[in-house]
Formats: sequence, C-alpha cells, structure tokens
Amino acid sequence: MTIKGYSDSTGSASYDQMVSEIRANTVKNYLIAKGVSPAKISTEGKGSQDNSAGTGSEEKGRMTSRVVIEFN
Repeated sequence: MTIKGYSDSTGSASYDQMVSEIRANTVKNYLIAKGVSPAKISTEGKGSQDNSAGTGSEEKGRMTSRVVIEFN
C-alpha cells in the first residue's frame, strides 16, 4: 500500500512538504502498531501539489489537508 500525505497551500512549499510527510508517516506508524507489516507500506509526502480541492475557503483548506491510502 502507498500512503500519500497532502497539505493545504497556506505555508511555504518546504513547510507544506514537511507537514505532508509527517501526516503520511503518522498513518504508517499507526498501521504498523496495528500489525501491518512495514514492508508492505510506502509513504509519499505530496505537499500542496495534486490537490483536487482549492484552498479558497477554510473548509476547502481542510479538505486538502488529508491522507490517501492506495492499495496496490
């Protein structure tokens, strides 16, 4: 599985990248603690790129701060 972390675009590009990586790794660590093999998990921090929702409002900003899990 691939865990992708995203952030909104309210910070600098480097900050948004860091936040998205932390977000993805937090989910990874949770799944490992629940018994998922670490070898089956990869993570990607996507920053604020590839966001399908804009950040024109606070609600849309929350929608872009997310984690997506893709099962391969």
